Parts: sequence; C-alpha cells; structure tokens
Amino acid sequence: MNTRIVSIGFSALISLFTASQPSQALVPTSTGVRLSEVDNLSSALLAKEIELLKLNTRLKLYLLPRNPWSARRQSGIGFTNATLTAVGAFTNGIGRFHYLNSPKKAPSPLFENAGIVRFLANSITAGAQVVEFCNDTITDIKDRRQGVSLSIMRKRANVLAKEIDELLEKRHAVALAERDSYSVFAKEESVLRDLRDLAANEFAIYYSDARGNRFSRRLGYLISFTSNFASGAGTLVGIEAAHLHGLKSVRRNHMGGVGGITDIVTGSINVLAPFAIKGGQVLQTRLTRNRICEELSCKQMENLDSFLSHQRECAQAIARESELDVHGLVLRQPALNAASEILQKRYSMLDSERVNARKRFYENVAVATIAGASKITNGIGGTVGGFKYAKDAYHRFELQGATAISYGTGNALAALETARFRLTDEFKMLESQKAKTGKRDILNRQLKQLDELQSAPQFASNPIIPTM
Repeated sequence: MNTRIVSIGFSALISLFTASQPSQALVPTSTGVRLSEVDNLSSALLAKEIELLKLNTRLKLYLLPRNPWSARRQSGIGFTNATLTAVGAFTNGIGRFHYLNSPKKAPSPLFENAGIVRFLANSITAGAQVVEFCNDTITDIKDRRQGVSLSIMRKRANVLAKEIDELLEKRHAVALAERDSYSVFAKEESVLRDLRDLAANEFAIYYSDARGNRFSRRLGYLISFTSNFASGAGTLVGIEAAHLHGLKSVRRNHMGGVGGITDIVTGSINVLAPFAIKGGQVLQTRLTRNRICEELSCKQMENLDSFLSHQRECAQAIARESELDVHGLVLRQPALNAASEILQKRYSMLDSERVNARKRFYENVAVATIAGASKITNGIGGTVGGFKYAKDAYHRFELQGATAISYGTGNALAALETARFRLTDEFKMLESQKAKTGKRDILNRQLKQLDELQSAPQFASNPIIPTM
C-alpha cells in the first residue's frame, strides 16, 4: 500500500515539475538543459546503487537450485534408506516372534538376510553422500572457472561500495556549495545513503545465507555419512558373528550386541542432527554477515522504514520547492521508487523463505525423531539382548523382536513422511512454474527492470534533458 501511494505521488510530481520550472540550477544548451554537477553526481551515484542491486539479483539467482534433481536425490536417498531399513527390521522382528517358543529352529539366514538389507541401506546412503559432496565441489570448481563464484561477487560488491561512498562524499561536498538548494539536496542524500545501506545489507544477507547454506549442506553430508558408516559397520559385525562357528554362542551374541551399541550411538546422532546442522548454519551465517557488513560498512537493516520515511520527506521537500529548479531530482524519483518496490518484494521474499525454512526444520526434526528414537530403541534391545540375555534365547528373541518391530514402524513412518514432503514440494513447484511466480521468474523480471532503469537517459554521462 505504501509503495502504491509513493508511486502515485512521484508520478504527480513528475507531471507537475516537468511542465514548467525556472532553470536557475541548470545550464542551457542548444537542445535542452544540462543537469547541474550535483544532479550529475546524484545520477552517477544512483546508477552505481542500481548496479549493486543488479549484483544482488545475480547472486540470488546463482544461489537458487539450478535443477530440482539435487533435492529429489536427497529425498530419494532418505526414502530408500528408511524403506530398506524398515524391511530389514520387520523381517528381524517378525522372525524372532515366529520362532519365540523354538529359538533353536530359527534359520540363521533369516536374521542374516535382515541384517544384509539394513547394511545395504547404510551403504547406499553413505555412498550417496560422498557422491553429493563431490558433485557439490565439482560445481563450485566449474563456476570459478567460468568467472562466477561467491568470492568474485564479494570482490565486486566491495568495489561498488567504495565507488558509491566516494560519489556520496563528492556529492555532499558539492551540495554544500549550493546554499540555496542544499536543503532539498540533503533530503535526497538521506534517501541515497539509505539505498546504499539497504543494497549493501542485502548483499550481506544473500552472501551470508549462501555460506550458511553451503556449510549446513556439507555438514549434513558428513553427519549422514558418519552415521550410516558406523551403523553399517555395527550391522556387519552382527552378520559376520553368525559365520564364526568356532566361537561359543554366547560370544557370538555378544558380537551381535555391538550392533545394538552402534544403533544407540547413531540413533542419537540422527535425532540431534537437525539441531546440529541448523545451529551450525545459523552460526556460520551470523559470523559471515557480520564480516561482510564490516567490509561494506553497512548497517544490518531488517526493514525499509527509514528509507520509505526519507523518501516521503524528499518528495514533500520537492513539492514545496517553488523557486529552485528541481528537474533532475524529479527525474530520479521513478528510479528510486522502482528500487523501493523491488526491495520491498525482496524483503517479503526473505520473510517467506524464513517461514519455509522454519517449517522445513520442524519437518526434519519430526522425521529424525521418529526414525532416530526407534533406532535407539532397537539399539537398546540389541545391546541388552546380546549381553544380558546372551544365554536366554527366549527373552532375547522376545526383547529384540519387539524393539525391531518398533524400529521398522519408525522407519516406515519416516519413509511416508519423506514421500509426503517431496510430493508437496513438487506440487508447489508445478504451480509456481505455471503461474510464473517462482523465485527465478520474479528475480529475472527484477533484473530486466533494473537493466531498463540503468539505461535511462538521466543515468548517462553528463545527461541532457530535453526542454518542454
């Protein structure tokens, strides 16, 4: 609503001031009027700020998933792991209850095959995390070779920020000499300084989010690999124990209990993983944002209130001016208004992203808790059964059968939840593609709008504005 009101006001100002104004602050030419030095510096300054907004747009586009298959692969890996684990756990649990009253008749291959299915799930997941990490690294290398990377964009942002600051100082010094028009130029300076801070702060947000997301993604790969490697190793010990016929049955049961210990450890890791990943991401993001804001000398602004307030004050100052020619000021207002509109949409997008991120975090916690807690339960059954009931087959089968079914149920629920989340994301993606309301569509439209603004006549070197 505020943006629409400001836009209408600026349109009225343009109509009013381009109709008839004295030309005290402008230098006449054969074809029109040449803007004053302050106006030229202001236009050059605004052009640089638009360039910084364009850089931010390219950075945001760079951060968007270039194809949806990465997320699909991760969902597929999680679904496969949970499904195979559930199959292995149910096979183990149902088999133990089936032979509860006659443990000696239980065929050894039955429990061995159940373990092999679980080991397969762990192997697939651990291997997939290595592949995803390598793919991530290769993509970064390719981007750097093509001249597109976070470090290159960071250097460009620093250069633009310094150029903008130099122009702000020059403009301020020249405006001080314009005593008659200094008041209205000072109002515009506040707007330009706010826009500079907002653009620099936006870069800091996008850049720090990129670093935080990369850190959390790679930490996720590491935790998933570690958990599945350890779990697979514990399962493998249990499988191999069945083949060691030279050992007493008690010793073999103890070796099977080792798998229970690894389930307790890795189940705990799985439950805590979302919190560790989120905590690492938040810490990395905050540290990076503080560092970038220090480099760019920008405030960590979370809204546009100051900018919009100074815009209104500037518009009011221009409207009150009756003696000075504010032709150049009026001509810059549409660009400032467009930048304001773009920034408001960006902040709205950021708010939406944060809501979605919280929702996804809660979803990850739910899945991790269901699967992880059931794995801890299975681990307790495996450990107690393998050590306490090493000589008591009936109670060992009863306990391990119950905890294995619990484990299978937890993973079955986790598989269903993973599939549901993936399908929900797919439907949302299809809807946004049809309506052209996806982030990539919005950002591409904004980039085109900023290109058009930057190519306007008032942003040319020493622009000449035709007389009416």
